[in-house]
Amino acid sequence: MDRQGRYTDIKEEVSVNFHCYEVGGFVKKVVTWLAVASGIVFVIAWAIGGLMIYEGNYENYAWAYVGLGSLIVFFCSLLYLRLSRCPHCGRLRQSSGKYCPYCGKEID
Repeated sequence: MDRQGRYTDIKEEVSVNFHCYEVGGFVKKVVTWLAVASGIVFVIAWAIGGLMIYEGNYENYAWAYVGLGSLIVFFCSLLYLRLSRCPHCGRLRQSSGKYCPYCGKEID
């Protein structure tokens, strides 16, 4: 029986729910690794820029654009991860379903 009180095919429901959790979990991992990689790229780019300025090379600003782009990706990834939490239990949601898979409460 589903949440609205209707009888459904259990096999179909389990396969659909499993697929949603797998895809959602994969996206969270990708976004997390993207945030980590962009943070590392930001630190490296600005370190290279600092060394270039220290040596007196003021003509090449490509490091600043790479650093700025990676910083934007970093903050967008963090924003996505922050907004994809359950408002009741605070755990990361693994799907875009209507209910939290951990606490079972409805997500608005």
